[in-house]
Amino acid sequence: MHNFPHYHQLDAMDCGAIYLHMIAKHYGKSYTSQTLRKRSYITCDGVSLLDISDAAESIGFRTMGVKTCIDKLSKASVTHFIAN
Repeated sequence: MHNFPHYHQLDAMDCGAIYLHMIAKHYGKSYTSQTLRKRSYITCDGVSLLDISDAAESIGFRTMGVKTCIDKLSKASVTHFIAN
């Protein structure tokens, strides 16, 4: 994946919205990080996968929640990672 767009998070809570921004840009969709943050309903606890899914669908993506191994993913994806 050369030249994959990259955007910086403002804080630890907006990772999902920023990942969505990168994926959207990769597929030729132009949205600001602020717009995607608002559509993702970020709270002080972060954002849920459901809210990221809803935000992605609101800008024209189809989404599907699955449980899988990371090595089985073949396309740009937003994944939930537990860092403990």
